[in-house]
Amino acid sequence: MSGQNHSRDLKGPFLYHIGSADENWNLLSNPNHSGKALRSALCLYAFHALNDYWEKALPAAIAIELLHNFSLIHDDIQDHDTERRHRRTLWTIIGEPKALLTGSAMHSIAYLNLFYLKDRGINEEKVLLASQLLFKTSLDMIKGQVLDLKFEQSIQINRNQYLEMIDFKTSSLISCSLAVGALLGTDHKPIIKAFAQYGLHLGRVFQLKDDILGIWGQSRVTGKSESNDILRKKKSFPIICALEACTPKDRKVLSKIYEKQTLGQQDLDVVMEVLEANQSKGKTEEFIEFEALSAIEQLNLIHIDGWALKDGKDLVDFLVNRDY
Repeated sequence: MSGQNHSRDLKGPFLYHIGSADENWNLLSNPNHSGKALRSALCLYAFHALNDYWEKALPAAIAIELLHNFSLIHDDIQDHDTERRHRRTLWTIIGEPKALLTGSAMHSIAYLNLFYLKDRGINEEKVLLASQLLFKTSLDMIKGQVLDLKFEQSIQINRNQYLEMIDFKTSSLISCSLAVGALLGTDHKPIIKAFAQYGLHLGRVFQLKDDILGIWGQSRVTGKSESNDILRKKKSFPIICALEACTPKDRKVLSKIYEKQTLGQQDLDVVMEVLEANQSKGKTEEFIEFEALSAIEQLNLIHIDGWALKDGKDLVDFLVNRDY
């Protein structure tokens, strides 16, 4: 009974974070704070592109969504974010220790959920391979978060280092989602690899667009504070573009600003001026277009039905042009 009571203690925070309950843990009749569910949808998309019965892959899609949400709970604590999906972050309601436990429980449940694939006719070897992919990806995501936190303390970061970090932190799970869906749907390794590479470039598009929204996005649309990434001293892609191209004088100014414990409005204004002077937004958008084309190139390597090819290309277009 004791274990069941502890499980009930986590149920409310669990449901709140995934958007199914309010701050008092009451179930919502019309949940609307669940996020994009992009990664789980990509798993189902890859499977369905290769197999008529997409429902067979649902346990894997759920596992991926839970793994993603585990990372969000922990990231919000580490980054001290107070708002996500237009609601208070979980740690601001129940405190950091309980939020950490909720995220850790979500991580465990994600892997347990994979075993339900066997009930849907997926053989044990593929279940094991899917588990290995998720475990590796989970470690990659942690590596990415470690690098992201480390980068906050330095301006000596180049473009390649940044791309490596987002490949771990963001692209890895998006790539894994597609690879798992393809793995469950086919034995053809080149197809699985092409889906994984499509996901890698898709992840870069997703993160680089997030970098733009984290500086220039509208709070009422994004659900996050405006200029949030600058105030948190994130070395996102537009900042790195500015550091690469700015004058020695501006670089020294940025260095002094980022050495401060906290940044104020005057600091924010100065950083925005440097970004504008060095066309950082436009350069980031150009790189997004390059990664979008790379994603489509990988998609074209896969012989899939027209609807699947169109949906895959439409998703790239959506991620390039989204405003939230």
